[in-house]
Amino acid sequence: MNTGEPIPGATPDTEIISGLAERQLPEVSMSFGKLSLAGKQYELTSRTGGGKFSDVIFLGTTTGDPEIAVKLVALGANDRERESFNSEIGRLAKLSEYQRQHNLLVGGSPCTPELLAVSSQKDAKGIPSFFVMSKAEGIPLDEYIRRTVSTELSTQDVVSIGEQACRVLEAVHEGLDASYYDFQPRNFFWDAQRRKLTVIDFNLLAPIVLENGERVEANPVEDLRNLSLMLFRILAGVKAVKLEKGDAQTIIQQSGIDDELKQVLVRGVTTGKPESFKGAKDMREAFSKVKVIEE
Repeated sequence: MNTGEPIPGATPDTEIISGLAERQLPEVSMSFGKLSLAGKQYELTSRTGGGKFSDVIFLGTTTGDPEIAVKLVALGANDRERESFNSEIGRLAKLSEYQRQHNLLVGGSPCTPELLAVSSQKDAKGIPSFFVMSKAEGIPLDEYIRRTVSTELSTQDVVSIGEQACRVLEAVHEGLDASYYDFQPRNFFWDAQRRKLTVIDFNLLAPIVLENGERVEANPVEDLRNLSLMLFRILAGVKAVKLEKGDAQTIIQQSGIDDELKQVLVRGVTTGKPESFKGAKDMREAFSKVKVIEE
C-alpha cells in the first residue's frame, strides 16, 4: 500500500480546463452561508468533514430541492494546497465529460459529483475560493463494512456498486491518465433508493510525490485490486479486516459469497496473470454479466 504522506499539488493540474468555459459554468458569490444559483436561494444546512486544506458544507432551499455541496479552500492553505484544490475543479469537469462521451452515465448522471458553479472570488493566481457541486447522496461504504447501518447490502447491490465504480475508474485511468491514490471506502457513497454510486474526492491522484520524496506512479491494476478488496469487505464485514496480510485470492475463493461474484473479485486481486483483468472496462463488463440468485 502507499507509504508516506502526499504533498498536495505535487502533480498539479492547475488549469481550469477549456471544457469549463464551454459549459459556461456560472460564477457565484457566497455570504454568511447563502448563495443564489439557477434562480434558487440556498442556505447552509450542515457541515461535513473536510481535508487538511479544504472544508465541505451543504446548502439547501426551503422548497425541497436537492441539497448542494460547496467545497472551500482553507484560509491557511499554502500555494501547493491551493493548486491541489484548483486541480480538483478541472478533474471533476474532465471526469463528467468522459463519462458522458463514453456512455458511462447511470440514470442520466455521472458517478462523480457534477460541477455546478465556481466562486467569483479568486486569489492572485485566479484560483477560486470555493466551487459548487452536486451532493453525494447515500451512505459511505465504510459504514457497511463496519456494519453500523441497519440494512446490509445485498449481493446484487455489491455487484451494482462494483460495476458503477469501474465506470469511475475507467474515467480516471483513461480520461485523466491517473489512478485513485486515496482509495478509501468513505469516498464511495451508495444511494440504495436510487441504486446509484457516487465517488468523491479527486484532489489526490497518482502520479504523486510523497513528503519523503518518493514518487508514486499511476497504477490502475492496484485500483482494481483495492476495489475488489473493498467489495469483499462489504460482504464479509470485520472478518476481512486483515485481508492484505493473507492470500487474498485464496481467502475470497474459499468464502461463501455468490460464485459468479466471487470469480470477478478473485480476478480483481490477481495481477500479472493471463486471467487478470486488462483494465477497468474489462472488469466492468465482468460485473455486468454476473447473474445473482438472491435467497
